[in-house]
Amino acid sequence: MRKLLLFGSLAALLIAGPAAAAPVVYNFTSGQAVVTADTAISGTPILGATTVGLIGSFIEFDDATIEVVDLLINVAPTGIIGTTNAYGGYNQFTIDAASIMPGPGFTTVFGVSTGPGQFDFAAFPLDIDGDYTASHTSGLPLPTSASVPFQDNSVINGTINLGAMTMTMTGITLAVLPGAAFGESEDLVVKADITFGAIVPEPATASLLGLGLLGIAAQRRRSC
Repeated sequence: MRKLLLFGSLAALLIAGPAAAAPVVYNFTSGQAVVTADTAISGTPILGATTVGLIGSFIEFDDATIEVVDLLINVAPTGIIGTTNAYGGYNQFTIDAASIMPGPGFTTVFGVSTGPGQFDFAAFPLDIDGDYTASHTSGLPLPTSASVPFQDNSVINGTINLGAMTMTMTGITLAVLPGAAFGESEDLVVKADITFGAIVPEPATASLLGLGLLGIAAQRRRSC
């Protein structure tokens, strides 16, 4: 029975013909990232939850294999953002650009359904790229570098809601600043929780993706 259910779901995907034969790009029409920064050991907050916009982002699904094959998340440039506490003498920074994309060997793993049309997933590794500028309100030059190293091999943990066509991605490590480079005893960890409010797929493939995921989720529940 499990095999029939799984084969039936995959067959439904294949029946769609050319529209389902190739991966489909789903564009995000709205979204935001909530960025935080805390010291690595004591968890001292340096940057409280700060909302920044997203631009030109998409995710690409392979409907036949039910996996994410590509994605691009672009954080929009920000104005000056003040910190909760100073770090290395800096108390404000600006995100000039930031992008999240798949790293070498990128893999996605879908879990079982967590509700009607909802599925948890994990995706890894990620490459992070971008530019940040740090400064102090006094305007005085600081002896330490303002450059920020980026964190590769991050993991996305997320949820897709096919009914509402929304997606959330939590706990993405954007950067780890080495404390020694800033005269601090602890590294600084910068994380982001990302929410996309609307996903626009090709209409013919959206329902097929949902059917395939439902079939695989049901098959996994029965095998547990």
